[in-house]
Amino acid sequence: MVLRSILLFIFLLQIHYSGNSSNKDSIVNPIFSAIYNQEFDLAESLLNLQKDQLDSFYSDVLSIDLFWWKFSTTRSKEDAQNLNNLLKKHVEQGIERNDKVAQLIGKSYQLRYARKKYNLFDVISLRSEINTLLSEIDRNELPISGNELKLFDLYVTMFNYFSRVNPFSVWNKSQERDFYVTEMEQFVSEENLIVKTMAHYFLGRIYQKIERETEKASAHFSILTKQFPENKLFVEHLEDCQEKL
Repeated sequence: MVLRSILLFIFLLQIHYSGNSSNKDSIVNPIFSAIYNQEFDLAESLLNLQKDQLDSFYSDVLSIDLFWWKFSTTRSKEDAQNLNNLLKKHVEQGIERNDKVAQLIGKSYQLRYARKKYNLFDVISLRSEINTLLSEIDRNELPISGNELKLFDLYVTMFNYFSRVNPFSVWNKSQERDFYVTEMEQFVSEENLIVKTMAHYFLGRIYQKIERETEKASAHFSILTKQFPENKLFVEHLEDCQEKL
């Protein structure tokens, strides 16, 4: 408890001395780093403290990602239920507000959960729902810009890749799959912490589990373990890759 309070104080000092500017990174990055270092209590405290300073897009992404990583780490029924309840509520609120971006974020995590659970019926259903949402979204009219738009583009690229993965057989490679992997590789060169971290993670898992290119997967997880040394899952993925090299 004392250590968490000290870390929270340090993070708040970092936010303050980064300048009282409109630079979102100074607020968002400490929360994101706490999540990806699996310091979930700290991340939740920071989210609650900074909720009035976060716009809805980052608030949604960080809140859902926090619950996602809690579940991914513990795999407990309680954390799975909490995650699914949050995703359901998030999608419903997006529908009520006619916020298609919010719906897309929620459904993309629901799709990831369905894939993790090998629920092929939900995978197929959610793919169709996300495709419909994407057809209704005009990127040029979105109420987001800058790094938020880049993160949105990354999610779309990732979805386009997975929509070309046969859930019954990952071995059916295609030029389209190669195209979207190449597109995703461009995001790891971004300066924004969230965009490049998520790109490294998605690519690491894609190369590890689907494309079966272990050396490339290992390179991505090596970067992630250096950036987030407390993330045990990143270490496990790296060790798994290294054993197969």
